[in-house]
Amino acid sequence: MTSPTDPGYLGYQPIIEPLTLTTGASFVQTIQPLGPAFAAGTTVTLQFTDPSGIPLGSWPATVTSAGASWNVPNATCDAIPGNSRYSIMVGYPGTPVTTYPWYMGTVVRLGLPTQTAPTPSVTPTVNSSALALAMVLGV
Repeated sequence: MTSPTDPGYLGYQPIIEPLTLTTGASFVQTIQPLGPAFAAGTTVTLQFTDPSGIPLGSWPATVTSAGASWNVPNATCDAIPGNSRYSIMVGYPGTPVTTYPWYMGTVVRLGLPTQTAPTPSVTPTVNSSALALAMVLGV
C-alpha cells in the first residue's frame, strides 16, 4: 500500500536468504508453497550466476502439488563456487507463463580444508639460562 508518507514498493520482493552448499555433499532440499498447492505444470528452477551475472548453471526441481524438491549429486554441487548468486524461479502455467523469483541470495560454501600439519611461524629456541637452571634443579 502506498501513501504520501509511505511510498511502499511496487513489484514482487523475493525472500532473501543465503544458500549453503557443503563441499563433498549433495544438495537435498524440499520447499513447500507459501499459499495454495502448486498447480499442475508449475516449474521451479534453482539458477546460479557468478557475482557479475554470468550463468553457472541451473537445477530444475521435481515439482508436486505439495512442494519442490532437489537431490543434486555432490559432483554437480561442488562446481558452484562460494559467493555465487542464486535465485529460485517459479513459473506458473498460463498464457503467458507467470514467472517470479521466490528466493534469492548468495551461495555460502562450507567444507573442511585438507588437514595439514601447522607450520611454525618462528623457529623454536632454547633459553640457555632456563636450560642451565633446569639442569641444576634436576628437572
